[in-house]
Amino acid sequence: MITNTKQFHMLSSFLHKCTTKLLPKVNINQAPSAITHTLHSTCMMHHIALMILLLTSPLTAMILFGQNQLNPSEAQKYNVIGMEYLGKKDYVQAYQSFEKAINFNPSIKYYYNNLAVACMNLKKYEEALVHLTKAIEIDPLYARALSNKAICHFHLSQYRLAFAYYRKAQKADSAYTDNRFTQPKIIREMEQIRKSRPDDAQLQQIIDRVRTLKKMP
Repeated sequence: MITNTKQFHMLSSFLHKCTTKLLPKVNINQAPSAITHTLHSTCMMHHIALMILLLTSPLTAMILFGQNQLNPSEAQKYNVIGMEYLGKKDYVQAYQSFEKAINFNPSIKYYYNNLAVACMNLKKYEEALVHLTKAIEIDPLYARALSNKAICHFHLSQYRLAFAYYRKAQKADSAYTDNRFTQPKIIREMEQIRKSRPDDAQLQQIIDRVRTLKKMP
């Protein structure tokens, strides 16, 4: 997933290297016009194919074209640093650390979840959803990511989606989800959100409904 200008330039450079590697060693200046046209078309197709592959599965692309720079130990180091920054509530530094962890090892689900948590604390809920989606692609039953998606959708006033992901999290790990979403916690969080949305009638209805529940479903 391309999230900033630096990654875009890295991708462009990578595409150029891969295309050069894949195209045959032909002197285009000496080739007939038909062959020249074919080579240019092939170059374009390689660019498009590589772009799609990198966007959908960057890890596969890196391995396939010999550009793999995986370093699990470095990835874990930056994840630990990111967790330390989270504890200090330095969410910008945490964000940057988790990004580095993913760059060194993009196959670990909780790196994406941790990056999403940093985004959530920075109130970047839409970006958080992107990272959570990636974590869930790696593990569809990852309850932490599913529950964080529920929270993000709630903050974005997407209440039906919030409830849907809450239910998915509960099915994936009921013990974790029930402990995280206790009735007092939910009411406290919703009341906090309501302060910034005094005219949100739907939110008030949800709060009233939760207050009447004897036990979370």
